[in-house]
Amino acid sequence: NNLGDAHIHNGDYDDAIEVCNEATRLDPDYADAYNNLGVAYMQTDEYGEATKAYTEAIRLDPNYADADAYNNLGYAYEMVGDKDNAADAYYTLGNIHKDNGDYSGALDAYRKVVKIVPKFWRAYQNMGDVHVKVDDYDSARAAYGNAIEVAHRLKDKVEDKVYVALGNLHKIRGDYDAAFKTFDALAKTGSDYANPYMMKNGRVNCALCDKLPYMDAAAAKQAADDAFERGEYQDAYPERRCGHWHTTSDIQLRR
Repeated sequence: NNLGDAHIHNGDYDDAIEVCNEATRLDPDYADAYNNLGVAYMQTDEYGEATKAYTEAIRLDPNYADADAYNNLGYAYEMVGDKDNAADAYYTLGNIHKDNGDYSGALDAYRKVVKIVPKFWRAYQNMGDVHVKVDDYDSARAAYGNAIEVAHRLKDKVEDKVYVALGNLHKIRGDYDAAFKTFDALAKTGSDYANPYMMKNGRVNCALCDKLPYMDAAAAKQAADDAFERGEYQDAYPERRCGHWHTTSDIQLRR
């Protein structure tokens, strides 16, 4: 394989392919030779052969399962029009970058995934996780929202934590209507996720005050009126069915 390295270094890619193929024939477990084959095939635009070589190198030696390998593999799959495998490779690339703390690299990889395969909702989910890590909450909200929307369209289901993260991000931004709708959507999936917004009967707590909701709107309205008469101007709109008032504007409206 040293001869193969030399040929690649000198730009003699056809010779490198010949030498590395012979090396893999003599030793089918020679990961270095397969990796060099992938490099040489990429340089000669033989992308189909490159995907086979890189895949075999990764299978034989976990040391080749790094960012460069999956970036090359994704590109090679793109060149032969294999979108699904290209997306898988770039998704793995994004995960490697995310685990290594390279959040910019992770986002670039995940964006490639959804550009190639827009229905790959797990990439949107991981994009949301990365945006949260860098305190880009608006981008995180958009990414989590895309993950839920795409998964729903495909009749898949994202992890419960995505709903919870999105709902909490809406609360951070003061978008309480969106927060409540997100938690309510989680409840309607039949989730038994243990979080402060869930009840055993499948309803969600108020996204503003975490109070348990009334199942009956009339009962909630009466409770809100009673609370107002007692001077308890607190923690939620009656239409949220938690039986409390929330903001100064609500109290003024009630008066």
